[in-house]
Amino acid sequence: MLCPRTTIIQSPELVRDGLYFVKEGALRFYIVNSWGKQFTVGILGKGSTFGEIDSFSLGTHGVYIETIEDTLLCATAYRNPPLHVALATNIKGCRLTRQPADGSTLI
Repeated sequence: MLCPRTTIIQSPELVRDGLYFVKEGALRFYIVNSWGKQFTVGILGKGSTFGEIDSFSLGTHGVYIETIEDTLLCATAYRNPPLHVALATNIKGCRLTRQPADGSTLI
């Protein structure tokens, strides 16, 4: 998924399930206080991983995620643990050689 700069990938109200890999670009994780002030809690760059699946979370719940430059993300479908394992072993390439049998897709 290619996301232009300033794209909101996630908000506290819209949490994305699955694992995401930053192939190119950068993301900013931030929270907003009751007065609307933004506080950056982290920045991820090329080669970073974020997201949540049933068995673990990489700390993305309750935050906004925004691209701070044009960003290419590889993602796994939420309900495909074997695919998560396969992609985790190929983080740099984010390659998938065939479509999963259960019909799940990459974003």
